[in-house]
Amino acid sequence: MKNPLSQAGLRHYFFTKKEVATFLNFKSTKTIDRLISAGKLKPTRLTDKAIRFYGKDVIAFVKAGGVK
Repeated sequence: MKNPLSQAGLRHYFFTKKEVATFLNFKSTKTIDRLISAGKLKPTRLTDKAIRFYGKDVIAFVKAGGVK
């Protein structure tokens, strides 16, 4: 089965922290914060508070094994 992000052409889409957490089946966005701090997930900072995740970075994270 292929990744639904790549099938829908969403690899060029910017995701919010909440959207990534929902896609990865996390209960909260705190896990996303931990992944950023660990250097496992790369955010794109729009402003000091607003961050987004590029679809291809989320796909690379999933292909690398995600969270174990």
